[in-house]
Amino acid sequence: MTSDEHRDRGWWLKSAYHDQWDDLVRLAFLLCGRWEDAERAVTDAFVEVYRINPRFRTDDLVADYLRTTVVNQLRRRQGRAGLHVEGRQGLPSPLDRLSQLSRIEQEVLVMLLWADLDEDETAHVLGLRQGSVENLRDKAIHTLGRQFRTEDGAAHVESWLRVALEEAASQQAPSDQLETIDERIRQVSQRGRGPSRRAVVGSALAALGVGVAAPVVWGRMHAPRRSAPAPGADETMIPDPSDEKSMSTLQKDVPVLYLGRSDGLLYREMRDLPTASDKLGTAVTAVINAAPLDSDYTSAWMGGQLNKAVVHGDVIVLDVSGAAWDAIRSREKLTAAIRQLVYTATAVVGDRNGQKSVQLLRDGSPSLPFIGVPQANFIEEGTDRCGPVWIDRPQSGQTLAATRLTIEGQVQRKVRAISYRINLAGKGDLISRGVITPGQPDHRGWRRWSVSAPVRPGDVLITIDADGTKALKLVTVS
Repeated sequence: MTSDEHRDRGWWLKSAYHDQWDDLVRLAFLLCGRWEDAERAVTDAFVEVYRINPRFRTDDLVADYLRTTVVNQLRRRQGRAGLHVEGRQGLPSPLDRLSQLSRIEQEVLVMLLWADLDEDETAHVLGLRQGSVENLRDKAIHTLGRQFRTEDGAAHVESWLRVALEEAASQQAPSDQLETIDERIRQVSQRGRGPSRRAVVGSALAALGVGVAAPVVWGRMHAPRRSAPAPGADETMIPDPSDEKSMSTLQKDVPVLYLGRSDGLLYREMRDLPTASDKLGTAVTAVINAAPLDSDYTSAWMGGQLNKAVVHGDVIVLDVSGAAWDAIRSREKLTAAIRQLVYTATAVVGDRNGQKSVQLLRDGSPSLPFIGVPQANFIEEGTDRCGPVWIDRPQSGQTLAATRLTIEGQVQRKVRAISYRINLAGKGDLISRGVITPGQPDHRGWRRWSVSAPVRPGDVLITIDADGTKALKLVTVS
């Protein structure tokens, strides 16, 4: 597809349906064991991606986005449960053996052995580190190998499982659901016509709950639970969405920290977000619920409620719902999720003297999943946990009317060389390139940088290179 075709969701949806529908349904079936549920999950995924309308650069990104959305649709429906297929003639079927593994182990094996993804691609789709994929694969194969040696002497577990998965996926041909998808999309479009001011504000808040540009399923935002503030506390509470007077339109330049899909480091997006409370509450609510604009970023959070955000002197107290914590399924994910909250909250409140700490609560309790009650509050761990370069402006997906583009961001003090390159996306035509000279480092070791460069109309890809590490943003210039 050309750049314009990737931008036209009507085009890429039908093209993606033609190319990927059957494989996505078979993939979903291998993850849930029921054809009806598989087709429903993939149908919902197409409608969801159409509604979100992300900007795709290539066909591979369309496929990757849809695949991840299907996985998350199934996760949302099934929770921790994985697939189950009844055995034939009273004996365990191949997929019954697979169903004895944990859900994440099932997902890893299906992606690697049936979808033929490599470990890096599997990590990207499932929101894992590559090392975690390797460990999960080894553990699952070891578990299955023990069963085979004791029950039927199978020696080549992976080869056997590839054949078994292919056989299971070929049992039935997926039915044609294009008309169903089209009808669902028409219903969504009709519901979106002529909204009232209240509906506009409500929809904007809902966007925080479902994500806006990444293949992550976010939980709904629930009505907040109010409690009396502590004496002398500067408390942030989520306002009642039914009270229009309590809500302004947007909070500008809200820092929200996400995770790089490829390296797991923290990256910042400066967002204009529907007001959930003051800037701190809006930022933390976004961390928990809002998908990143940039498809190269992800989040350890799957959605939930921010009960309150309170600042007591140098201590920032964040109380997050139990449902949000419970959706985090590993200690590794928990560590990443905590870092997102800590760095975001500290960025909003400010910490010039390095004294701020963050206390995290689970529905008012200090006991957190996997770690129990921490021995101390959480603090920033320095710049080593952060990507070496951040682009603050513009953000991916923006449409800008300009002949010159101002690009701004931050780079770590340790970076020796930083440069920029601007191309027309898809065609690759070079528009501008040059060297960037950042300013002096601040107290945290970051240096501000800014560059103004000419641009041409079209989809424009901005590349910032910091000692070989590249940060990308795709924007549209009108």
